[in-house]
Amino acid sequence: MTSSKTQASLIDRRRFLEYAWCGVGVSLSLALLPGHEILASPRFGDDPFTLGVASGDPTDDGIVLWTRLAPEPGNPDVLGRSFVPVRWRVATDSRMRHVVARGTAVAAPQLAHSVHVEVNGLQPGRDYFYQFDARREDSRVGHFRTAPREHEMLRETRFASSPARTGRAATTSPIATCS
Repeated sequence: MTSSKTQASLIDRRRFLEYAWCGVGVSLSLALLPGHEILASPRFGDDPFTLGVASGDPTDDGIVLWTRLAPEPGNPDVLGRSFVPVRWRVATDSRMRHVVARGTAVAAPQLAHSVHVEVNGLQPGRDYFYQFDARREDSRVGHFRTAPREHEMLRETRFASSPARTGRAATTSPIATCS
């Protein structure tokens, strides 16, 4: 004789209906949003990369890349509340022909349309070039070098100092160049 037992449901009928109505509410809310503003790309009248590009915090297999979209740096509202997709790529040559890493990040208004990308999987102690683009407008090409392997002997280490002035106080920050 076989016993036919039914297993108790993990959720009861009342909870199921509650979840279903929440799903309907969320769907209706999303349907009422103006779709062109969710991932809209603004029309750039000027170069969106006026603040340039930067790289830093190198490891032996990666780097952090940064840029900020600011067609008019004096007008932070020029891009509005739009989310702008920004593509990035890393290459072994300055003409960006031998791309070894690429991706897309979103420049969000909550971050003043800045983009921070952590790139991994690169070779240690090697020169690389990188570039961003948004709406078919390219940034200038930047350059960085990944850190050498841990415990690797360096031929040379150079330090430089860069003064920074805030008000009446001046400070200097050491900048190391390893080769």
